[in-house]
Amino acid sequence: MTPFEGISGKQSSQEIDKIKALKKEKQETFDTIKEAYAEAKGFDFNKAIIKKNIKNLGMDKEKIAEHEELISLPMNTLNKTNETYV
Repeated sequence: MTPFEGISGKQSSQEIDKIKALKKEKQETFDTIKEAYAEAKGFDFNKAIIKKNIKNLGMDKEKIAEHEELISLPMNTLNKTNETYV
């Protein structure tokens, strides 16, 4: 019996069709997100800031604070370095 004969074949075909449909849906979702970013850009919103805010929505407050601290450390160092040259 080959893989696409009988019940196994029907199951394989159904799973393949399901995966193809999900991939198509995934691409449509990516296209919709891309359009949303383009629309936001039209309103002069910064794409990087929008992405960061969306990412932060999925984090708990402690993780956000930790992330912000890690970002601010090098910036604070740079600011102190620049102050010594002024």
